Amino acid sequence: MTIREISFLESENVKRNVPRLLKEEDKQLFEKELFRTFSEVKLYVLSHAFFLGSGFVAKGIRIFFGFFYPYGIISWKDFFLRMGVAILSLFGKRKENYENGLYIIDCFSGSFFHWFGDVLQRMEALNKTEGILLKNYVVFLPDKPYFRRLAPLLEVYTPQVVFVKIFEKIFCKHLLIVPPVAPTGNYRPVLMKNMRERMLMFIDSQSVGNEKRNQNKRIYISRKKAPRRRLVNEEDIFPILQKYGFEILIMEDLSLKEQIAAVQGAEVLMGLHGAGLTHMLWMKEKARVVELRGEKDDSNNCFFALAEALALSYFYFLVKPIQKGPTQEVDFFIDAQAFELFMKRMFD
Repeated sequence: MTIREISFLESENVKRNVPRLLKEEDKQLFEKELFRTFSEVKLYVLSHAFFLGSGFVAKGIRIFFGFFYPYGIISWKDFFLRMGVAILSLFGKRKENYENGLYIIDCFSGSFFHWFGDVLQRMEALNKTEGILLKNYVVFLPDKPYFRRLAPLLEVYTPQVVFVKIFEKIFCKHLLIVPPVAPTGNYRPVLMKNMRERMLMFIDSQSVGNEKRNQNKRIYISRKKAPRRRLVNEEDIFPILQKYGFEILIMEDLSLKEQIAAVQGAEVLMGLHGAGLTHMLWMKEKARVVELRGEKDDSNNCFFALAEALALSYFYFLVKPIQKGPTQEVDFFIDAQAFELFMKRMFD
């Protein structure tokens, strides 16, 4: 057989609580996420395989692009570009040889949220798998600034990391392919809680805890420097946020260490739907998360699901899109008067 299967995770049922202060007319936004079943997951071992700098894996001249696109091809333009690069890589010179390798990425892994929610969740599951000693494995990653920035966090699981340039290929005698452990935007609660504790211990050991921690216990994350998905009238709510003791942070102005330190002591984290809310990972159980989210959006519940997995209290406030399009591509308007009433309900 070309690919060998190994039992990994059993199927799991996850039941979630409804958001705090849920309005009757908003129930349909969350109904699909209140109970989820995650299927059984298997690992795959591909012998005498190549990891390509484009992100694909191959054996001989066969490219297994399905592992990179576990939910189907999202962008045909991206697919054909990567395939072209992958084909050129196959006929290029082999860079290095490795005995045991890990393939832990997919087409979503190149974003901050998916790195923590998908990639590290896989590593946490692997860490508990009998017969797999992670220090004996090498993680292969495309050589891109983004992956180099976040790869040091893999040290908590002890594997070596090797970066592969775009037209290069790495040979691996035994390549262990780790598929998603839950559909993207979903989480196995035990894994996420264990990952949080492991990461916080690692962060403290790396002296990140000695960074200047934010003494303000209420944090609002602004997306004013983001290329899209911004609040066009965000400054209208700044006086309200300040009234209730929030500090306004722009994560683009902070290093990763500073971002983590800022949120570790927070009792409330608030922000528009976006990667910044991933930092709820560093909050203690029962702390509060407030997501400003598009009205009528019943698809993007990843932060609701993450808050539930981490035993945090999830609140929401609806904002109005000012263009047509998916949540990820549009800007929003917030009703400052309604927002102030919401804040009174939360804090007064």
